[in-house]
Order: sequence, then C-alpha cells, then structure tokens
Amino acid sequence: EPDHNQYALSMCRLFATRNGFEWAGGLGIGAGEVAKGRLLTDMGGMTANLVRALDLSAESLAAGGRIPDEAIALAARPLMPAWLYRLAGQFGWLSQARHYGVLGKLRQRVWTPVERSD
Repeated sequence: EPDHNQYALSMCRLFATRNGFEWAGGLGIGAGEVAKGRLLTDMGGMTANLVRALDLSAESLAAGGRIPDEAIALAARPLMPAWLYRLAGQFGWLSQARHYGVLGKLRQRVWTPVERSD
C-alpha cells in the first residue's frame, strides 16, 4: 500500500539530507507485486496512472526539478480494487503453499498459548 511506503521514503529522505544529497522526492507505489517484472506499458489501463507518474517525474528530474505533487498523487492510486488485490494475494499464497507441499499445513498451530493464572 502506498501509505506503507511513506516510512521507506522518509528513511530515504533522511539518508539523503544527512549525507549532503538533495532530496527530490519519491513515489509510494502500492500493489507493485502485480507488475512483477512485466513492462508497465504492456499492462494497459491498470498501470496508466503509474506510467503517467513516472513520465512526469522523469521530465521534472531531467530538468533539475523535484518529483511533482501530481506524480506523487497518481502513483499512490491503487492499481486495482482492494478486494481484487486481496483475492489475487490469497490465490498466490495458496499456489505457493501447494507448490512447496505445505497446503495442508496452513492452519496448523506451531504452538498453543498458555493461559496465565496471575
């Protein structure tokens, strides 16, 4: 989720300022796993906002500017609805479990909490 990336971007900004670099901004992109090595331009409308954000950023950075607020807002837009992302994530999780032979162990409890009598 783009909000989670704000922590990473804050760390990058802090690193840059503490080491004498000029911070030009960053893009918090959510659901990046969806692209997973594919060309963004081949993914159609799903990544149109992200492609536009990258284009705006590249133009501004090449001209010596910062990443524009418009690009930051475009990049933060979800690539797909949240329910669809969760469904795809669940499918991926189950597929990996089946691949590694642990599908039947997903609900297994490794330990059971002990009730305290304090």
